[in-house]
Amino acid sequence: MKHRRPKGEGSITVLPNGHYKMTISIGVDVTGKQRRKSVTAATKTELMQKAAKLRLSAGMTVPETPTPLFKEAVEEFINEKEDTVSQSTSSNYKKVLRSTWSPLNPYKLDKITAGMIDGILDDRKKSIKASTLRLYRRLLSALFNWALHKKYIKESPMSDTKKRPVGQLKVNRVLIPTDEQLKKMLEEVKEWDKKYPRGAHLYPLFLLAISTGMRFGELLGVSKEDIDMTSGVIDINKQSTPWSRNANLKTTSSYRRIFVQHKVLEEVIKATGGELWRNFSYAAVMHRVDVFFGTCSNRPQGFTFHCFRHYHATKLLVSGISVKEVSKRLGHSSIKTTLDLYAHWVPEMDKKAANIIGSAFIL
Repeated sequence: MKHRRPKGEGSITVLPNGHYKMTISIGVDVTGKQRRKSVTAATKTELMQKAAKLRLSAGMTVPETPTPLFKEAVEEFINEKEDTVSQSTSSNYKKVLRSTWSPLNPYKLDKITAGMIDGILDDRKKSIKASTLRLYRRLLSALFNWALHKKYIKESPMSDTKKRPVGQLKVNRVLIPTDEQLKKMLEEVKEWDKKYPRGAHLYPLFLLAISTGMRFGELLGVSKEDIDMTSGVIDINKQSTPWSRNANLKTTSSYRRIFVQHKVLEEVIKATGGELWRNFSYAAVMHRVDVFFGTCSNRPQGFTFHCFRHYHATKLLVSGISVKEVSKRLGHSSIKTTLDLYAHWVPEMDKKAANIIGSAFIL
């Protein structure tokens, strides 16, 4: 027995390229002959939207927009976002929404409940970190917010899901190297660069990372034009990623101008021949860093490239630089981010302040 198509859906066929085609009647002409027009789209949801616009232009009643299945909504969402978000964010959408949340695929968006979402997250929390769990939840929430805007659903189930633990964000003290450890590492990497002169200039890279606290991609994105030797500043306005040499930065606050000691800038320009890292891909430099770390005898246990950034931040805080200034220099989106990461260093700052003030008034 044939199933009738929903009223107003028209005639839908699948084209050889996998797209959909719908032919609908838009009334009759002056001779009484029925007028028909066709629309094509990559997804059924998009097809129905185009058909609705066609009916509106013809002065016809538009049937209610159907609620798509989760799987269909995911693909439409990804297609729309691909040109408006960074490559890394787009990659996260594809990976997480298509894989982690695939159990929701058979359900229409308006039939998905908070309990279903919590069930999937509860199963996952046994094997992944709290921060990863938050990422999964945040990306799903973005999808439902988009669906609200599209009027596919009347309310998001995310507001009724369970609150998840924030997890540990503070930087572990073990990962903050001492000044002496960093000096020895720099001495070793300088010799490494002499041994591999065609390499990715790791010594100036490490030196600039320590001196600025810049992220790995931001360092690779710096060009000679971004450095003002007269004023001693670097304009951080782009980054290198696995997908692009000139990608947008992480957030709007990541765009910043920071001061750097002239000696450091001169050393970096000299050691890289003025080209910095514009001739090396993200993957090539990261590979060099990994190889060096694997052989470095002065590398502290658990040390990663990002620890240069942590060292820079904690060194400034303990030296009495305000959290606000440190946050601005690091390009954090808010002071809260800085405090979440480095709050356990505040007692040392407080102790130093107490010693300064207390000793000043002893008679």
